[in-house]
Amino acid sequence: MTLPIIVVAGLLLGHAGSSDHSSSSDKPLPAVTAPAPPEHDAATLTACNKVLESINSITTLKSLTPRIVHTVPGTAPTSSFVVAWGDPAITLSCGVARPKELHHGSSAQFFLIAPPKAAGPYYAVTSRNGNEVYTTVDRPVYIQITVPAKYQGGAYVTTLSAAIDKALPAVCVGAQSNTPPLVPDSKLCANRP
Repeated sequence: MTLPIIVVAGLLLGHAGSSDHSSSSDKPLPAVTAPAPPEHDAATLTACNKVLESINSITTLKSLTPRIVHTVPGTAPTSSFVVAWGDPAITLSCGVARPKELHHGSSAQFFLIAPPKAAGPYYAVTSRNGNEVYTTVDRPVYIQITVPAKYQGGAYVTTLSAAIDKALPAVCVGAQSNTPPLVPDSKLCANRP
């Protein structure tokens, strides 16, 4: 008669060690509502499809489960340009507007958040409604990752950066090197047309 007690104890211990409710819940998480993506030209569509194909290989994001994404008003079809994980949701949106920090002669600092042996991407990092917002500045399309304050953004962004780097090469240099040879001004992302 000790078998039932061992099974119950095992079940209790299994649940006691789990702190991430987004991946251990029996019920699927509700859909995430996101702004509708902007109209995309053919080049943006091609680039975003490459990014999302690379992102699709990420079945969980640091133990966060994927979420279904609907565009506003929530009853629209699932968006193919926005993906999300966890609760609250970390979102990645492809084909967003150019970051306002990215303009000719900008002195803004862009941050390299990349896995080992990768050359980017570089990000403009801002804060919005308590969330960290990372927007690529060196890829052919702008990609935005929004990380709620609950998470430490860098670890999640690094994983997504690997998929972005694999899908799209850099089209400019995010930051000037401190050592020669210096990058021509025309190659810096801040001076990107």
